[in-house]
Amino acid sequence: MLRSAAMSTPKLVAAWSSALLALSLLGCSGEETTADGGAAAPKWPTPYEPAPPPDTPPAYDAAAVTAALPSALAVLTSIDPEHLLALYDEFAARGDGACPLPTEYPTDDGSGTTQYWSADCTTADGTRFVGGAYRTAYQGRDNGDGTFTDGFSLTPDATDASIIAADGRSLVLTGYLEVGIIRGGTTTEPYSYAYVYLDGSVVVDETTAAGDPWVSGRRKGLISLGGYADSYGTRTLDVTAGLSLGEGEFLAASTAAFSLAPGLPCATEPVGGFSLRDAEGTWYDVLFDGNPPDEETPEGVCDGCGVVFAGGRELGASCPAAGAFDGLLQYEETPW
Repeated sequence: MLRSAAMSTPKLVAAWSSALLALSLLGCSGEETTADGGAAAPKWPTPYEPAPPPDTPPAYDAAAVTAALPSALAVLTSIDPEHLLALYDEFAARGDGACPLPTEYPTDDGSGTTQYWSADCTTADGTRFVGGAYRTAYQGRDNGDGTFTDGFSLTPDATDASIIAADGRSLVLTGYLEVGIIRGGTTTEPYSYAYVYLDGSVVVDETTAAGDPWVSGRRKGLISLGGYADSYGTRTLDVTAGLSLGEGEFLAASTAAFSLAPGLPCATEPVGGFSLRDAEGTWYDVLFDGNPPDEETPEGVCDGCGVVFAGGRELGASCPAAGAFDGLLQYEETPW
């Protein structure tokens, strides 16, 4: 369409011809001469040649990456958001009423309350509060569809909130934490969907952390977990993450969408993809295709296997052992 429009418009054709002429004249004006006044050979730009991929093979093969998937997912589901909230409450309780000056007000729907502080002050016992934070908790929030949600959220007022005690203990809150459990159904056939979303971190001092990587600053980033549970024993797991793991052979994990959902047509395969990064910086991508979105599973595709890639190079099949992910689905109401 663009070509026919240009050809049918004399002014555009003329402008295009003028541009080509100008470019050719610019090329000629750069001609060099030799010492005796003769014309030197033209100097053409060196064509761009991308560096060839390294010949060094990845440190891990497809089998090793596949074997690491369940343990990496277990690390993600080891998050304890209630513990993060409890740590915040412990440090926030060091305020003396004047520093900081707290504010509390009901949520818009009346299902809970929000506590807020903003300060740069020091209490009488030497605890310093810097920044600000919102802490919201609610119960029985009506979703308007017959379901109700219990949950809480925690977020700094600006970039972060810091509480530093005189004895050296400290807490720094960055990003956003939200937890909720949506409940529905009947008393005899209840169901729920629990979720946690953390984009940032709650970091405390070494003594308070007691080696917990979730609060020591070694494990941070974005993580979103969700799980459906019902009275028939159905359990699912949904994961989105971009997280430094802080330990192990693989130091980071990433996925835009990865799910374990036994009720899907291809029950032997997870849904989506999952990536792991090793200490050398190589990313390994595992892709499963047994449950394509909004499509019927093609014949022969549901084979329980995915494919492992590293740096765009296919390493081989990823065939998790039967029951490899079962432990991740053995929870009561929350997958963490």
